[in-house]
Amino acid sequence: MNRDSGTASRGLGVVLVVLLLVAGVGAASWWAARTTLPAEPAADGALGQADAAVWGEVTQGSVGRSLPLSVTLRQPAVPVAANGLSGVVTSISPVITERR
Repeated sequence: MNRDSGTASRGLGVVLVVLLLVAGVGAASWWAARTTLPAEPAADGALGQADAAVWGEVTQGSVGRSLPLSVTLRQPAVPVAANGLSGVVTSISPVITERR
């Protein structure tokens, strides 16, 4: 086996893996679309009804029962990061804070 046939077979393997990945993504997309989209389109009158005004009747009422609940959150303080550098800050650049 010479060097050219080894690289050719490796290239063919890469192309085969890419084609399998593309086919897998296509199959997953088809399944997701089939699962989430309706099988039949909506009736003719269903579209355009969002523009129509919708009226409702307002009535006054009360809740029959209320439950007072209280929640307490306890979250331990955890350091986000540790300083990996050692030393002391001896000076910083001057910062202009006044605005005109």
